[in-house]
Amino acid sequence: MEWQDWVITIGQIIFIVSLIPTIRGRDKPPVSTSIPTGIVLLTFAIAQYSLGLVASTFTSLILGSLWLYVGYQKFQLNKK
Repeated sequence: MEWQDWVITIGQIIFIVSLIPTIRGRDKPPVSTSIPTGIVLLTFAIAQYSLGLVASTFTSLILGSLWLYVGYQKFQLNKK
Protein backbone atom coordinates (compact mmCIF):
# COMPACT_ATOMS: atom_id res chain seq x y z
CA MET A 1 0.00 0.00 0.00
CA GLU A 2 1.31 3.41 -0.94
CA TRP A 3 1.78 6.02 1.78
CA GLN A 4 -0.58 8.33 -0.11
CA ASP A 5 -3.32 5.71 0.21
CA TRP A 6 -2.84 5.71 4.00
CA VAL A 7 -2.95 9.52 4.22
CA ILE A 8 -6.12 9.80 2.13
CA THR A 9 -7.76 6.89 3.95
CA ILE A 10 -7.05 8.28 7.42
CA GLY A 11 -8.31 11.73 6.40
CA GLN A 12 -11.50 10.29 4.97
CA ILE A 13 -12.10 8.17 8.08
CA ILE A 14 -11.92 11.39 10.09
CA PHE A 15 -14.45 12.97 7.71
CA ILE A 16 -16.73 9.91 8.01
CA VAL A 17 -16.70 10.08 11.81
CA SER A 18 -17.28 13.85 11.76
CA LEU A 19 -20.27 13.40 9.42
CA ILE A 20 -22.09 11.08 11.85
CA PRO A 21 -23.59 13.95 13.92
CA THR A 22 -24.97 15.48 10.72
CA ILE A 23 -26.56 12.17 9.74
CA ARG A 24 -28.11 11.69 13.19
CA GLY A 25 -29.04 15.31 13.89
CA ARG A 26 -31.92 17.48 12.77
CA ASP A 27 -29.89 20.15 11.01
CA LYS A 28 -28.76 19.22 7.51
CA PRO A 29 -26.77 21.11 4.90
CA PRO A 30 -28.62 22.09 1.73
CA VAL A 31 -29.27 19.49 -0.95
CA SER A 32 -27.30 21.73 -3.31
CA THR A 33 -24.25 21.09 -1.12
CA SER A 34 -24.75 17.43 -0.16
CA ILE A 35 -25.48 15.90 -3.55
CA PRO A 36 -22.58 17.50 -5.46
CA THR A 37 -20.21 16.61 -2.61
CA GLY A 38 -21.34 12.98 -2.77
CA ILE A 39 -20.99 12.85 -6.56
CA VAL A 40 -17.49 14.36 -6.47
CA LEU A 41 -16.39 11.90 -3.78
CA LEU A 42 -17.70 8.97 -5.82
CA THR A 43 -15.78 10.36 -8.80
CA PHE A 44 -12.67 10.55 -6.62
CA ALA A 45 -13.20 6.86 -5.80
CA ILE A 46 -13.00 6.01 -9.50
CA ALA A 47 -9.77 8.00 -9.86
CA GLN A 48 -8.28 6.44 -6.74
CA TYR A 49 -9.16 2.96 -7.95
CA SER A 50 -7.45 3.66 -11.27
CA LEU A 51 -4.29 4.55 -9.32
CA GLY A 52 -4.46 1.37 -7.27
CA LEU A 53 -5.33 3.16 -4.02
CA VAL A 54 -7.67 0.47 -2.77
CA ALA A 55 -8.23 1.60 0.82
CA SER A 56 -8.93 5.22 -0.12
CA THR A 57 -11.26 4.00 -2.88
CA PHE A 58 -13.28 2.16 -0.25
CA THR A 59 -13.44 5.13 2.12
CA SER A 60 -14.34 7.48 -0.75
CA LEU A 61 -17.23 5.21 -1.65
CA ILE A 62 -18.45 5.24 1.94
CA LEU A 63 -18.03 8.99 2.36
CA GLY A 64 -19.65 9.79 -0.99
CA SER A 65 -22.58 7.52 -0.15
CA LEU A 66 -23.01 9.15 3.25
CA TRP A 67 -23.12 12.61 1.67
CA LEU A 68 -25.75 11.40 -0.80
CA TYR A 69 -27.72 10.03 2.15
CA VAL A 70 -27.51 13.40 3.91
CA GLY A 71 -28.85 15.00 0.72
CA TYR A 72 -31.68 12.49 0.69
CA GLN A 73 -32.46 13.24 4.34
CA LYS A 74 -32.61 16.98 3.61
CA PHE A 75 -34.79 16.36 0.56
CA GLN A 76 -37.21 14.39 2.72
CA LEU A 77 -37.25 17.17 5.33
CA ASN A 78 -38.00 19.74 2.63
CA LYS A 79 -41.00 17.70 1.44
CA LYS A 80 -42.67 17.93 4.88
